[in-house]
Formats: sequence, C-alpha cells, structure tokens
Amino acid sequence: MTALPEVLLIAEAGDVSVGEHTPRYEPSWFFEEIAQEMIAQCLRPRVCAALDDEAKEWLYKRLVTQGHEANRRGYHFLAHSHFECAYCVRATPSELLSSINMRLRLGQCTLAKNLYERVLQMQLTDAQLEVAERKLQESQDAIARREVSATQGRMEDELEQLIADGSCSLPAAELPRLLQLMRAQGHFANQQGDFESAQMWFDCTFTASRRNADMLSAANMRAKLVPASPVAEALYKHLLTVDGVSEKERQMAETKLQQIAREKSIISREHNSMEYGSAFTDR
Repeated sequence: MTALPEVLLIAEAGDVSVGEHTPRYEPSWFFEEIAQEMIAQCLRPRVCAALDDEAKEWLYKRLVTQGHEANRRGYHFLAHSHFECAYCVRATPSELLSSINMRLRLGQCTLAKNLYERVLQMQLTDAQLEVAERKLQESQDAIARREVSATQGRMEDELEQLIADGSCSLPAAELPRLLQLMRAQGHFANQQGDFESAQMWFDCTFTASRRNADMLSAANMRAKLVPASPVAEALYKHLLTVDGVSEKERQMAETKLQQIAREKSIISREHNSMEYGSAFTDR
C-alpha cells in the first residue's frame, strides 16, 4: 500500500475566489438550456492523489458500495458524492454514468440529457452504451413531463441526508483505512483547487466518521464554492448544537457563520440596489 502523507483534520476555505462547480440542483426546474460551462465542469478531468493499484481498487469498491446503498435509501445527494469520488479514483464511463444518473434522480433532467449525449460520443462497451441510451431516453421523457406539468416533486434535503444516522454500512474494521484514504483525497483535491471534488470527498468522509472536523471540512468546501451557501450555513449551525464540539471547532463555525452573514448582507444590498434602479428606469 502506498504511504499517505499526514493530513490536517479540517480543510480550510482560505482566502480564495469562488470555485467553479455545477450545483446539484437547477435554479429553475424549467430550464430548456444549460450553460456549456456547467456541462464542461461535470466532464472535467478529476484529480486523485497517487495510490497503488491495491489501495485504488480497495477504495473504489467501497465507494461504489456506499453509493449504491445511498441510492437504495433514496439519498441521491450522498449517492452522487460517492459515485463522483469513485469516478475520481477510476475515471471510466461507468462511474461517470452512475454520477449522471444521480443528477437525473435529483431532477436535473436537462443537464443529464446533455451529459448523456456527451457520454455517447465516448468509446463505450456494449453495456455502457445500453445504459447511456436508456438513460438519455429517461431524461428526455422527464423533460417532456416537466413541460406539460406545472408541479414538481419534492426536492431532496441535502442537509438531512448528510446528518442522517446509519449512512455508512461498511464493517467497523474497515473504517480507519477508508477514512484515511478519503480524507487524504479530500485535502489533495482542495490543494489542487478542485473544491467541488473536495466537497464530495468530505461529504463521504463525514457520513462514515460522524466527526465534527469532517463536517467542518464539508461545510468549508461549500463556502469556498458559494460564499453564502445555505447548506454550509446549516451545517455550521448544526455543528453548534451537537455534543463534543471542541472550542476550536466552535470558534471556526461561529467565524464562518459571521462570514456567511456578511456575504448575505452584500447580496441583499446589491439586490435592493438593482430593484431601486429598476423602479426609476421603468417610470
């Protein structure tokens, strides 16, 4: 097994610009088009810290197992995170398809359609081709249903899935190695500037460890991607209610909440300024 460097307990957001990412929900359920940048972000080459073949296969199998378990429970945010991490470890169309499938289950049918069309341009096995063509049709059917229906199914609760008990079904004896490998990948992705992948890794790590430090890392990556992230805000607030929070963790959560409050205030002022200007323009 390849020796892994010692990693920090908490991945910091730091003073950086907002990272590129494709949200796991659409701003509108009725989008007819998706920005090409969002599609390209989903298809970007992933970063992965060096692992030997045995460690890579070991980690990959457990990520896929957890992804399927989350999907079975209807936790499609978590399933997406696990399949995304599996794709980081083994970048083949199979893992990419699993990731796209979870976006489709989350209601992103327009984005999924575009992604399936791009996957169909890749070199695929017969089994992968069958899945891609079938899922493309499913996404097209979902778009058609959305166009004729004014209602939309209940949006899944990302926070609820992250903090739910029993999210990891792996044997306890496997957890120390799994957590070491996942944390190392999360910190590596953060260092490489792929904050979206880092968020996914820390989501997976936290649901397996239930450690406050991993929850903070997952929240910090969200705040790095979206400075006023409502999910990051909810995670910081949740952390302040759980037992066993260290003073350092509490201070970090409170500091991050203050930063989010400032970002929300800036957004609110900009929005009010635009509305004020529009009121005079329309007269």
